[in-house]
Amino acid sequence: MIIIVLIPLALFADSYTFSTSIDGVNNGLNGIGLSLFPLGTSFTFYKYVPVLKDNPEQMRFNISMDFSFSDNWIPDGFAYTDGTPYWSMTVNERFGEYASSFVGGRYFNPRSNIYMYVQQGFGTNPVAKGGPLVYVRAAWNTRYSLALEGKPFILITDNPIDLHFVNPDGSPKAPFGPSSTFTTMPWLQGNRKYLTNNLELSTYWNLNKWTGTDAYDGLYGQLTLEYGPSWLANTITPKGINSDYWKAYAYLEEKLTLFSVKQDDGKNWATLHVGHSNSLSYVGGDIVPDNKLPADRLRYSASDSIWLHFAGPQFIASDCYTFIELRLTNNVYWGSVVNETSQKTRAVELQSNFYGIFHLRLFGFIRFDYTLEYLFNRGIYTVNPEWKQSAELRFYVAV
Repeated sequence: MIIIVLIPLALFADSYTFSTSIDGVNNGLNGIGLSLFPLGTSFTFYKYVPVLKDNPEQMRFNISMDFSFSDNWIPDGFAYTDGTPYWSMTVNERFGEYASSFVGGRYFNPRSNIYMYVQQGFGTNPVAKGGPLVYVRAAWNTRYSLALEGKPFILITDNPIDLHFVNPDGSPKAPFGPSSTFTTMPWLQGNRKYLTNNLELSTYWNLNKWTGTDAYDGLYGQLTLEYGPSWLANTITPKGINSDYWKAYAYLEEKLTLFSVKQDDGKNWATLHVGHSNSLSYVGGDIVPDNKLPADRLRYSASDSIWLHFAGPQFIASDCYTFIELRLTNNVYWGSVVNETSQKTRAVELQSNFYGIFHLRLFGFIRFDYTLEYLFNRGIYTVNPEWKQSAELRFYVAV
């Protein structure tokens, strides 16, 4: 990891950026941290390099690294034997042939990620009369994670319920162990040290223009292809194949500024824009890694979203302001279930939610978000509507 950081810094030492953020907090081991321990941080380096002689747009080389420490869940809604979802089973299957095919629980999940890409702009945005019409990006991503007991520093506990992967005497707990192989959840097989790699090719289309703080007019589009085949260093961990998938994703967004008012000194007083977007995606392949699983593991998805975004006055500096956004989103998922060996299960579901966020930004260094969400269409689950809320405080440092 250190070598990967130092190589680009040595090659392009004249300019770089370093940013870090506290993405969350937890109690720490046995609550000793009193909810004050950072969970992760990130590092980004980029450099612009002139490549095409007749193109004023320079190519961007970017490498980002991050790591985090948090809990994750064993997917107890799917049989570990063949990936059949619980919600598709009959009563006889649930309590008969599949009675012992489900495991669950929360585990400790340290993980790190490296994302590296080159990006080149082409053409001229005809709406803004400047800037590139399209960006083309080629990227490589690698992810390493561990699945450890919920109390990672305690090897033996008096309560076996607290352990998911080993017994109190240290022996493997069924169905886990050094010889376990799960095509349905490969991140929990063998020694549960999990490495995946994937390639990415994307295009980003700009037919929009900036009209004020957080306000735009026009269209924006994205097309992305991901490929994480088994031959791309996705079989080097002890047991089986970790990844063998591909994904296609398309996104279209339209924005219209309703008003934009400035103060006498040029700072923003108030802006309001309305936005709308649609997306469509498909995930193919036999083995999809945990961080690429679609919702409820259904291969197809489509979304429709509409929102209002209000940005308040800038005060002191241009990077000191607040905004409020209200958004309604509908998602449809359908098709077969990824990581199911038989591929016999089919389903269609609708999920809908209303989302609101209050954002406060101070000099780009401190950012505070408070979000409120109402989930009212719950898809294939017979669950009542639910309110959710959360708050996040982030700090940034740049050199």
